[in-house]
Amino acid sequence: IVDVEGVARERCQQLSVRLDALANIPMFRYLAYNELLKVFAQMTQVTMPTGKMIIEEGTTGDDMFVVIGGKVKVHSGETFIVHLKPGDHFGEMSLVDKAPRSASITAVEDTTLLRMTRDDFFEMIRKEGNTSKKILWNFLQVLTQRLRQTNVELKDARQACDDIEEFDDDILPLE
Repeated sequence: IVDVEGVARERCQQLSVRLDALANIPMFRYLAYNELLKVFAQMTQVTMPTGKMIIEEGTTGDDMFVVIGGKVKVHSGETFIVHLKPGDHFGEMSLVDKAPRSASITAVEDTTLLRMTRDDFFEMIRKEGNTSKKILWNFLQVLTQRLRQTNVELKDARQACDDIEEFDDDILPLE
């Protein structure tokens, strides 16, 4: 087969970019190449135009996304939280539970995403025992890290509130 117009080379490069993005996600970090291919096979590619809301806060969902190209913003109402770029992911907790989404996600520019649904995730868990164990262990580590970070932020916020109350008491002593 002769790749006269470079189409095969471009497709191989696109596949490589997608697999690299998956390999760098903490949930899939320790998977072997053949295991990454199995995860990739469960995902569909989605393109979102600039300004399109991908996830709406308060709604339930059953899918996670990996940003392959473009950029999205995470926001709660009008409050900006963070931008996500290629290699970042969001919505992974919806693979496990059906709780309402905690924030909205909107495409800041034309964005290409890989999407995995809860059904696809559970099918992979049923079929791929060893791969599933690795993914679930990694997922547990991600959630543990987030919980630890949230605890630190909560502690810092409470300390800041205590400092403000002490400052107020110095200015306006209680009788």
